[in-house]
Amino acid sequence: MRMRGFTLVELIAVMVILSVISAGTFAYLRLSGLIFIDVTERDALIQEARFAMERFSREARASLPGSARLTGDNDECIEFVPVVAGGTYVRIPTASLSNDARIVTPANYTFLSGDRLAVAVRNSAQAYATSGYIYEIDALNSGPGDTLDVTLSDSSALFATQSMAQRYRIVREPISWCVIEVGNTQQLWRFSGYGWQVSQPDVSPLLSAPSAQLMGQRLDIQFADVNQRPFQVDAPTLREQGLIQVRLRFRRPNTDESVLFYREVVIANAI
Repeated sequence: MRMRGFTLVELIAVMVILSVISAGTFAYLRLSGLIFIDVTERDALIQEARFAMERFSREARASLPGSARLTGDNDECIEFVPVVAGGTYVRIPTASLSNDARIVTPANYTFLSGDRLAVAVRNSAQAYATSGYIYEIDALNSGPGDTLDVTLSDSSALFATQSMAQRYRIVREPISWCVIEVGNTQQLWRFSGYGWQVSQPDVSPLLSAPSAQLMGQRLDIQFADVNQRPFQVDAPTLREQGLIQVRLRFRRPNTDESVLFYREVVIANAI
């Protein structure tokens, strides 16, 4: 019986067809891989930006009215004082009424060493002043009814004025957020634990702060453009609420694609 195989032409034709199919399959797989990388990078960029914006917004919204201030040649750092509790007071020591402070017990508050009592703070100069508006708390003791008697570390402390609404706030050490240039990139950092300072610290001393957290990378801020700077502060007044504007532009690595995140954080008035 005669055996019949494939001719050379048939083998070449099959090889050509398989090559075309393989090339198409490889191109499809390569495109799928590029799409996956593209989606993954975009998602990572958006998640990083959202986390930083949410963290900043939450902290800024709970800050002491009037405490936000900017530093740096291009307003690359913002500092504010976090509020951990608040309410109304019965009395505070002032020049015209020298007595111990007594406050209505705040809800969900645990006293920590270093906490301070703030009253009638209306601007950043008062928020970081050494006397008159914010004093360190030495102890809290039960008072009549639902009140607490506040012992201040400075026994001679006198508040400069009464709050129009008899409002107090308990605050902790300031926090700073900064956009820092590192080589050819820009990064967003959060600093805390560096203590109270009358003059706002700039980036150099903050880098040695006890707590320095990297909150975002691959930023692309055009500092030369005033409208593109990362932070802007409109201080609150007795009648109007304050506003902190934050603009952070994030850029994907090795591309010209960027995403601008903008948010306005409303701060309560300074009553």
